[in-house]
Amino acid sequence: TTVNSTLSDSASAVVEKGGTAAVAFENTYASEPIEVDINATKLLKNAIDNSNIDLEDDQFTFQLKEGGTVLQTRTNAADGTIGFEPIEFTDVGTRTYTVSEVNKNEDGVTYSTDLYTVTVVVTREKGKLTAAKTIKLNDKEVSEIAFENLLTRGSIVITKTINGDVS
Repeated sequence: TTVNSTLSDSASAVVEKGGTAAVAFENTYASEPIEVDINATKLLKNAIDNSNIDLEDDQFTFQLKEGGTVLQTRTNAADGTIGFEPIEFTDVGTRTYTVSEVNKNEDGVTYSTDLYTVTVVVTREKGKLTAAKTIKLNDKEVSEIAFENLLTRGSIVITKTINGDVS
């Protein structure tokens, strides 16, 4: 007598009466990918009185890198937001990114030299991927990525000269 048994879609066995068979099972599964957002903000301040200066769309440029490789380059919106595209993760692991501003050497602008480090640790819990994101600036943990530039505007000196008797 022959017994045929199919176990799931990937394993089967044929066992003759009185015989034995070894069946190996390999359980694999793929978790749904997850996305992690990395966003930043931009402020432009007056170097004289530290007041905020309105931004224009696409006024400043920022880069998201992994190692020395530029993954994304984005510019600011007029409201100061800098939106990088979400990064997709399909497996567990730790990834480290940096976010910095591109110095375009614009006259009167003192650019931020801040370099933010973003570490993303992806783990699998109950078959589902989860991510924890940590942001650091100069090895100190911070809650957000915020760049601030100073603008030194030109000035005009006006001198008034009075001729004649002023009494």
